[in-house]
Amino acid sequence: MTKNIGVKELGKIFVTHLHADHVSGLLGVILQKEVGVKNNIKEGSNSNSNSSRSSNAVKGRQSLEIYGPVGLYNFIAMNVALTCSKINNLDLTVYELTGGNDKRLQRDYILKRSYRELANLNIKRRTIDMGKDGTWTIQKAQKMEELDVQGRDAHLRINIQAAEVHHLPGIQTFGYTVEETRSPAKIDVDKARNLGIAPGPKYRALKNGFSVMSDDGLVEVGAHGVIVSGSGKKARKLAILGDAWRVPNPMKKLCRNADLLVYEATLEEGTESMSRQRGHSTAKMAGELALEVNAKALAMNHISGRHDGQESIDAMVKCAEENNQGKSDIVVAHDFMMVHIPDYIDDQDSDTDSSAE
Repeated sequence: MTKNIGVKELGKIFVTHLHADHVSGLLGVILQKEVGVKNNIKEGSNSNSNSSRSSNAVKGRQSLEIYGPVGLYNFIAMNVALTCSKINNLDLTVYELTGGNDKRLQRDYILKRSYRELANLNIKRRTIDMGKDGTWTIQKAQKMEELDVQGRDAHLRINIQAAEVHHLPGIQTFGYTVEETRSPAKIDVDKARNLGIAPGPKYRALKNGFSVMSDDGLVEVGAHGVIVSGSGKKARKLAILGDAWRVPNPMKKLCRNADLLVYEATLEEGTESMSRQRGHSTAKMAGELALEVNAKALAMNHISGRHDGQESIDAMVKCAEENNQGKSDIVVAHDFMMVHIPDYIDDQDSDTDSSAE
């Protein structure tokens, strides 16, 4: 690691598959989070001597949720147990996505009677079953209620879903999508006043699409009559796929119209015929996938060490662009890369509605 990444605000981790290079760092993150929570509890206890120790502990606790394939609980539990680590202050829950296509991958969780170290780990195991459409719903965005229109708990108004991708036999692999719900629009104050609504709490309801009664209580005013057309921020979608040589239809459907698609391009150009054997994709395949799902931008990752120069990177981008027909903006990702995804509505967005149902 070349930079320190704080985990204080980290609440969810999504694991694509259980290959060592994708899970080996989990224990360090968990323990760093545990230490941070422990320190917060101590600081809270020292700053408020009149409060009970237990009440401070409750206030200082934080949660961490980790999602991934069946077997993820086994991996985390054994790492914690066999390293004699303690999870006393962190509410840690491991969610395993069950019901995948390959039943051989549905492992049972570790029996505590076989490993005494697992008796008191304070790690909860939960499962999420696959839906009839071949996807997993990790978080369904909460609907904006009429009495709660001030934008609180924005993280709860995000849809998070997963589906399988094909990597290698015996290693269940997932891709994830994170999609916002559409944000409030702006109010045309003059129109609202003319319809009998003065600036005030009713504007918040109108911004979020709710009808309200005029101030004199005689007329119902619909949101469509007072909002500024195209003023609401768009609902952005991020799709991150794990290592894969092929993306099945359920995952493609989730990726449809993604603002940013993150997909691997491990293999060199011309090795597409070997992709199934190696379990990876090329830049050509990445560009084609971005075209098929209509992604606005493609960030290619999991790049082989053979691509160690700018000339090689440029060739990858060119190959992806040629097979993408200009549909997507394309870059090669690197560690700590930041990608800005615009949240404004432009002319191209006006024809499609990517807001959550």
